[in-house]
Amino acid sequence: MPTPPPAAPRRPSPAATRGPADGPRTRLGCLLILGLIGMGEPPVARAGEPTATHMSIEVEDARLSGVLRMISNVSGQGFVLDAAHDREVTIRLIDVPWDVALQAILAVEGLMAVPVSPGVMRVAPRAP
Repeated sequence: MPTPPPAAPRRPSPAATRGPADGPRTRLGCLLILGLIGMGEPPVARAGEPTATHMSIEVEDARLSGVLRMISNVSGQGFVLDAAHDREVTIRLIDVPWDVALQAILAVEGLMAVPVSPGVMRVAPRAP
């Protein structure tokens, strides 16, 4: 009789990565790299076409990293987000260009997207 495959390693629960009950996450130095693997080149607009694909996002208390992942799937852009800036957001945007959605979401959080190289943006705090 064949032996069953070994169980997948268990990931710690979200509570295990937090400090005290109201404290910040303990992994503040980590970076989240979103949408960089297998993305290929970002979409290129042709003459007479809009420059950005439209999208709709409706989430409540979602992590910013997850929202950036949604935008990455639509835009073809990769985003690098410091874990210190990965916060909960509530968003309802219907049929807007992805770049407009990105700017609006980041502006409300006091952040901005800085191009690092073609197809990669770093999310950083806005300058005061």
